[in-house]
Amino acid sequence: MDGNTMYYPNETDNYWQRHYQLYVSHLLTDKWSLKGAFDFMHGGGYYEQYMTAFSGYVPAPFTDLSDVVFQKRMDNYTYTANAAAAYNGERLTFSLGDNFIYYDGQQFGEVLWYRDTAMHYNLPFRWYDNLSAKLDNSVYAKATYDFNTDLNAYADLQLRMVDYRIHGDGDDVFPGLFDFTNRYLFFNPKLGVNYRIDGRQRAYFVAGINSREPVRFDIMSAYASGDTIRPETMLDLELGYQLAHSRWAFGANLYAMLYKDQMTPNGDVLTGYALMENVEKSYRLGLELEGGYKATDWFRMDANLTLSMNKVLDLTYFVFETGDTVQRAVTGTTDLALSPSVVGAAIATFTPCKDAKLQLIGKYVGKQYADNTSRECYAIDPYFLLNVKASYTWHLGGSNELEAQLVVNNVLNHNYRLHAWAGDWADTWSTPGTTYYIHDRTWLQQPGTNLMGRLIYRF
Repeated sequence: MDGNTMYYPNETDNYWQRHYQLYVSHLLTDKWSLKGAFDFMHGGGYYEQYMTAFSGYVPAPFTDLSDVVFQKRMDNYTYTANAAAAYNGERLTFSLGDNFIYYDGQQFGEVLWYRDTAMHYNLPFRWYDNLSAKLDNSVYAKATYDFNTDLNAYADLQLRMVDYRIHGDGDDVFPGLFDFTNRYLFFNPKLGVNYRIDGRQRAYFVAGINSREPVRFDIMSAYASGDTIRPETMLDLELGYQLAHSRWAFGANLYAMLYKDQMTPNGDVLTGYALMENVEKSYRLGLELEGGYKATDWFRMDANLTLSMNKVLDLTYFVFETGDTVQRAVTGTTDLALSPSVVGAAIATFTPCKDAKLQLIGKYVGKQYADNTSRECYAIDPYFLLNVKASYTWHLGGSNELEAQLVVNNVLNHNYRLHAWAGDWADTWSTPGTTYYIHDRTWLQQPGTNLMGRLIYRF
C-alpha cells in the first residue's frame, strides 16, 4: 500500500457445521431386521481477502479500478436419510434399502471496502449470488449366497438418480448468469465370486459397472465456457489371489478398468481445484502386488507394487514449441493425466521392545504427466522418498495411552515435484497481428529433509 509491502491481517477462512442425527433399528425375528437413519446438517462460512487493482481477481464492477476487501460466503443445508431391511439366513444374506441425500446451498460474495473514493456503492456490495440444489437418491439390493464353506457369490445392484440445479450469478472465477438443470440416471451392477482354495489360499473375481456425475465446480466451469461435461461410465474387472502363512503373506490383483467419457484432470487448476475434462475412450490396466514377511518378533518387511497402463485412445491435441506461431494437430494414444505406470512402497519395521517402534519407509512414484497429452514439456519426473518414523507408547491405565512420534521426511533430501498444473495459451498482444503459442507450467515443489513430531492421546 502506497509503495510499501503490507499484509492484510484479516485474511481468514471460517466455516462451521451443525449436525442433528437420529438412528433407529429393530430386530423383527432372528433373521429379519430393520434399520433407519436421518441426518440434518446446516453449514456456513466465508473467507475474506484483500485484493489490489490489476491483480486479475478483483470482482466486477471494481475490476482494475480499485483495491477491495471482499468475502465469499456460503450457507447450505443437507438432508440425509436411509432405510434398509436385512435378512440373515444360513446360506443367504440379503438387504434392500434406499439412500436419500438432498443439498440446498447458497453461494454469494460481498465487497466490504473499496479504496477508490470516486466510486459510490452501498456496502456491503453483493456482486454475485447463486443457488445450487442436488438431489441424490439410490435404491439398492445386495445378496450373498454360500454354496458351501469354500465358495460364495454376491451381487450388488444399485439404481441411482441425481438431479442438479444451479441458478444465479457467477463470481469472478465463473462470471455470467447460470441457469443449469440436469438429471442423471445410473444403473450400477456388481457381481463377485470368492473361492477358498484351502486354509491359506483364496481367489476371487469381481465384475461391475460404475458411473459418476460431475461435481458442481466442473459443471460451472464447463457452463461458463459454453461447454458441457458428461458423466463417466466404467466397466471394472478384477481377478485376485491371496496366500497367507504364519510369518508371510502375498496378494496379487489383476484389473481392467474400461471407461466411456472418463472425467480426468485437464491440467488446469482454479482456486486449488483440478479442473476435469471428458476423454471419450480410455482404460486402466494393471497388476497390484503386495506382501509381508515377519522375520523375527522384532523385525518385519511389507511392500506393495503397482504396474499399470493408463491410456487415452484417439485423443486430438496440438503440438508446438513455446514461441511458435503455428501449431499442429495430432491424434493418437496418450497417457492419462497424473497416472504413473509404476508406484511402489516398502516398510521395514523394527520393534526393539514392546512399546517402541522404528520404521524405514520408502516410496517410488514413476513418471507422469500434468495433462492428458503426454507432451514432455508437461512431464513430472519420477521420484523416490525415504522417511524414518520412530514412536514410543506409554500405557496410562485402563484404555488410556500416550504415543510420541518423530518423523524425518525425505531423509535423502531429494529435490522432487509432487504435482503440477499446465496449459496452452495464445499470446495475441506482444506483437500485434501475430499469435505466439505458449506452454504454461506450474510445479508443486516439495521440501527437502524436514521433521514432524506428534503426540497422540487415546482413551
